[in-house]
Amino acid sequence: KKKTRAGDYIISFDTLMLQPVITGNKIATRVIERNGEFIIQEATSRRQEVFYGGSLMNSTNIAKLALGNRHKAPIIIAHDFGIPYIFLPTMSPNAELNSWVSYHAIENIEPHRLNSIIHLDNGRSHQVNVSATTM
Repeated sequence: KKKTRAGDYIISFDTLMLQPVITGNKIATRVIERNGEFIIQEATSRRQEVFYGGSLMNSTNIAKLALGNRHKAPIIIAHDFGIPYIFLPTMSPNAELNSWVSYHAIENIEPHRLNSIIHLDNGRSHQVNVSATTM
């Protein structure tokens, strides 16, 4: 499996979602994998270069070329035998409360008030701070 270095964590095809979580007065990141989850004690917005090496900016620019200048463009962070591994941001990639969702892990998106609930292929569901229409 292709993996992308994320500080002390390695993003792989088993990574389904990176979600902000507030602990005390700090924002950490909940890493949701196919078979479990854990917390990294830094916000994804502060660790983008670490999470994606130098490729986040390149991936964002490639997405803008392909899709136009969109605020929440999906990005490809890896390939495995020609299959792209795509992550969808729920907000601007620089926003502290941005979540990243693996496109391939989404089973269903359900509206929930002004937000949405994303049902993942591991049977778990997570609320995100974006409308179902936007997702």
